Amino acid sequence: ITHRAARIRIIQLYAQALDNLNNAVQHYTEAQHAAEDFQRSINERLSAPGAAEAPEHVAWEDLKKLVNPVAYQLQKSVALQTLGSLYASHAQILADRIQLASNLSKDLKAANLKLPADLAVKNGAAQLKEAHQNTDKTFSAASDMEDNVLDAPLGSDSQKSSARVAKILTLYAWGDAQAFAGNMADARKHRLAS
Repeated sequence: ITHRAARIRIIQLYAQALDNLNNAVQHYTEAQHAAEDFQRSINERLSAPGAAEAPEHVAWEDLKKLVNPVAYQLQKSVALQTLGSLYASHAQILADRIQLASNLSKDLKAANLKLPADLAVKNGAAQLKEAHQNTDKTFSAASDMEDNVLDAPLGSDSQKSSARVAKILTLYAWGDAQAFAGNMADARKHRLAS
């Protein structure tokens, strides 16, 4: 009973972490879109006739720097990187559970016993494939978002430096996840790129 309660609690905590990280990604996306809308509004004001001579021109320019979509893209990339790491760790735990169930099943079969249902991993191969796909998709999205920050014309030097570090960490973690999945060529590619 204790084993089952612990496993249920772990599943609940994993689902909560997954939900929190997906919410963070969604909120940063919404904040980025709001900042982009705000930038468009400021740009319209700055391009209006006589705007260059308007007393509020300097304030509008400062607002463009203050409400910068790049900051939200950077934070979104970090949330995606963390989500990718969560998927990768889930894949590792799942693979270990599948291996344990397989080994126990063989040992128990030799003794004419069956593996308890609580230890079996239903659809283990499909679950593992999905976990690896989620890992790749999420690390890829984080890497793309970091590239967007690096290429952003309004990105500050600090934001671009942070994006470079985040990109290194994303690629290295992605390489580790690929190595664990047995994709050594991709693992090597990501690690070298980091």
